Amino acid sequence: MAEAKTLKIGFISGFESPYGIVVKNQFKGAQLAVAEFNAQGGILGMPVELVWKDDKMKVELATQVATEAIEKDKVDLLVGTLSAATATEVNRLAVAAGIPFISINQVSAITEAPNMGPYTFHEGFTPYITAQLVGKWGLEHVGKRWFCLVPDYQWGHESYAAYQSVLKKLGGEDLGVAKFPLGSKPEDFPKFFADIRKAKPDVLCVTSFGHDQINFIKAAHQAELKKDMSIILGISEISIADAVSLDEMVGMYWGVNFYWGLENSIPSAKKFVDAFRQKFDGDTPSGYAGYAYSATMEFLLAAQAQGKYPIDHDAFTRFLEGRSYDHYKGSQWWRPCDHQSFQNLYVLRFKGPEESKHKYDIGEILSTVEWGLDIERDCQTLGHADYLEGRIKKSR
Repeated sequence: MAEAKTLKIGFISGFESPYGIVVKNQFKGAQLAVAEFNAQGGILGMPVELVWKDDKMKVELATQVATEAIEKDKVDLLVGTLSAATATEVNRLAVAAGIPFISINQVSAITEAPNMGPYTFHEGFTPYITAQLVGKWGLEHVGKRWFCLVPDYQWGHESYAAYQSVLKKLGGEDLGVAKFPLGSKPEDFPKFFADIRKAKPDVLCVTSFGHDQINFIKAAHQAELKKDMSIILGISEISIADAVSLDEMVGMYWGVNFYWGLENSIPSAKKFVDAFRQKFDGDTPSGYAGYAYSATMEFLLAAQAQGKYPIDHDAFTRFLEGRSYDHYKGSQWWRPCDHQSFQNLYVLRFKGPEESKHKYDIGEILSTVEWGLDIERDCQTLGHADYLEGRIKKSR
């Protein structure tokens, strides 16, 4: 049997990109998971190594670095990315190579037929799940007339389609969409504001991230957009506190998979936040660091369960399919047919400066939107009617 000196996890993402501010914090989540396993002797007596690659959120570069990780570095698993487009490409290469890939961003395509492979997993929300959970809360608590602002690439397109679905299902009104280029500056956003104001929405639902979100918030504050409508950021992160003032953010709403304040109510959240702060000199974990930590923990537990190396990928997958787990936010569940992680979403209100106690105390948790089977399209719709018991059917 082949021996390995290390078990390698390839981590691919856009370290230097419009989302780089989030990626660097996210990577720490994977580092923490690896450090915890190595402190206990590694996996099967082998130390675990993270092999990281920068795809700069460019599909061509993602192809290059993922191929290098698979063929040269001989990684046992791929984790990443923070772009829907690069995740789709890395998944394609992982499927072709027959190795597991766990996606830690928002993407729909990789869990849909025919893109999904037997070893594809998705720890992050899909845009559809985000829209169902954020849309449900917003329609109940904020207003029925929605206008969407999205980035003009795969994630934005998938997100708008998902919001259209939830608005139709729950009696909302879709007033239209504006699409901004990835990497937009503060001065690029006001050109959309006249049409948005003209539509007179109750809610402006914004799909943005990283520097794009920072620049939107600055532009919206300067234009006093909050005076005319409620603004919901479909997904956001604490990392924006590094670049945007609370005066600019206050009053907006945002959805998130995790917020450090959950440490006050969820035991696994407190354990994760405490360990993260201790390892990284008091730094605070983002929700995307939670994705990376949880995904890496799940892979390492599945690898450990094998009891031998090389890893049997079918047995690895059987271990995860239908499994419930809780590493940092409460109970989650891997749906067998599409390997999508089902989990809660949290809705927060941005705090004002008089409410905040420290730099990352930027939000008040308003609601926990709990998951159910209806938050994602069913297995048949996604093309997985033959895999209701799992991609790798359980041994009988």
